[in-house]
Amino acid sequence: MLNVLTQPTQSHFPQPALSGSDAADRALLDSIGPLTDARILLLGPNALEMMCALIRSDCASVTALRPADRSAAASAEIAIVMQAASPEYVDQMLVQARWALVPLGSVVLRLPAIAPVSLLRHVARSLRLHGFSAVRTRTLANHIVLSAELPLLGRLTAAYA
Repeated sequence: MLNVLTQPTQSHFPQPALSGSDAADRALLDSIGPLTDARILLLGPNALEMMCALIRSDCASVTALRPADRSAAASAEIAIVMQAASPEYVDQMLVQARWALVPLGSVVLRLPAIAPVSLLRHVARSLRLHGFSAVRTRTLANHIVLSAELPLLGRLTAAYA
């Protein structure tokens, strides 16, 4: 007698309820797009929950760094800055993200929903100064998300070559 086992479908197992931070992480990941082949760098504190969400999303490679650590050059397609709360911190994380990203990579910054307008302006200006383009702002769950892309032949890309 031959028994055939099939993969259970999603309807057999209910999805667990997401906590507030898990729902915010899921909304952020959904806004980024497909992640299965992406190398992702997480910058900043409290990145463990996001790392777990990325692993559950079948992400190919995830690296989490503390603010004092430095990644390898051109080692990620997407850099996510977890908690951008001050202009100095944003500048420090953008330097790290710029160093780690490959050409055509993107950076995503998560800011508090009640971030001052001056911080939003500083982040947008700093993104442009570091060579990023296509700056977009979205409101997701209880955060403001800014994203930008690194052009193929930007001002700083040519300087490092």
